[in-house]
Amino acid sequence: MNRMMCVVMLSVLMGFVASSVCAHDTMLGAIGGVSFANLRGDDVFNNSAEVEGAGGLFLRHTWTDIFSLEPEALFAMKGAQFEAQGTQVSQSIGYIEIPVLARATWPNQSNLKPAIFVGPALGILLSNEIEDGAEIDLKDGSKNADFGVVFGGGVDYMLAKGSILLDARYELGLISTMEESVGTDVKNSVISIMAGYGMRF
Repeated sequence: MNRMMCVVMLSVLMGFVASSVCAHDTMLGAIGGVSFANLRGDDVFNNSAEVEGAGGLFLRHTWTDIFSLEPEALFAMKGAQFEAQGTQVSQSIGYIEIPVLARATWPNQSNLKPAIFVGPALGILLSNEIEDGAEIDLKDGSKNADFGVVFGGGVDYMLAKGSILLDARYELGLISTMEESVGTDVKNSVISIMAGYGMRF
C-alpha cells in the first residue's frame, strides 16, 4: 500500500512540475455532482448502489490542443446499501480524494470540446459507518487510504473567460477498504455525474 501511495504522490509531483514548465493554458475551478456508490469483492453480498456525492476543486494544465493534466482535490462519499434479514442497512465511507487525470480533448472549432480521461486516485479515509437504526463505526478496522483508477469522458462548453464542465466517470477501487487483519475483500465501485465551472488564466 505504501508503494502505491508513493507512486500516486510521485505522479502528482511530476505532473505539477511538468505543467509549470510546459503548460500554455491553466484552468482553476470547482466541480461536484452525484455518485452512485457501491462495493464489490468476495465478501460483498446482497448489496445495491447508494446515492452519494462528491465535490471540490480542480487545476487543469493544458499542454497542447489535445493533451492536458488535471489534478483534483475532492470530498467524496462512497459506500453501498445492504439487505440484512429484511432490514435495509446503509454504509457510508468518506474520503478526501486526489485524482490525477490525463485528458485527451478532440480539437475542433466549436465551443463544445469533448474529451476522455483516465488516471489514478488516492483516497484518504475520513469516516466509515454503517447505519441500521444506530450508527456503527468501522473506521478502526478500515485502511487509512484507498487507491483506484478513474476513467470517463466529458464535454467543456467554452465561454469568454471560462468553461462550463460536464463529465461522467467510473472509479474502480483496486484494494480492499478493510485492514488485512479484518480479513474481508471489500472494494469501492463508483459511477459519478459531475458538473463544474473553471476560469482560465
